[in-house]
Amino acid sequence: MDLIEIEVCFDVDVFSAAEQEDIRAKTEKAIRHILAEAGVTNGKFEIDVISDETIHAANAAWLEHDYPTDVLAFEMDRDEGVHKLEGNILVSSEMAAVRAPEFGWGTFEELMLYIIHGTLHLVGFDDHEGGDAAAMRQKENEALAVIGIKRARP
Repeated sequence: MDLIEIEVCFDVDVFSAAEQEDIRAKTEKAIRHILAEAGVTNGKFEIDVISDETIHAANAAWLEHDYPTDVLAFEMDRDEGVHKLEGNILVSSEMAAVRAPEFGWGTFEELMLYIIHGTLHLVGFDDHEGGDAAAMRQKENEALAVIGIKRARP
């Protein structure tokens, strides 16, 4: 039985109500796909869509990095034996809006990439080494495809 709870909270008014619902639906679909592949069957995930100012403060407080970033992912609880994982993902809508044109797509697609990227970190993927980064890009592309998004540029 699937016991996964996913909540998406919007702390900024960048997206319309319809866009927010689309983000919620696609977030749930992408996260469930990633978790199923990782063998996670029980968990709780909160995704917070926030401003650059808020993510900057979080980055400084928790990681001692004094700058805004695109995504932060925090593991809150994990139990390998029962395949349980809980996490909180913070994503900057402002960063997504600024960076999206660099990659040839819209803010919505960039934001979904951040959510997917954060989820992949929570299930154990890393992107700090060459081979690890390539594996993460592949998993990002797979999850994006599940929700009907094709990366404009690798």
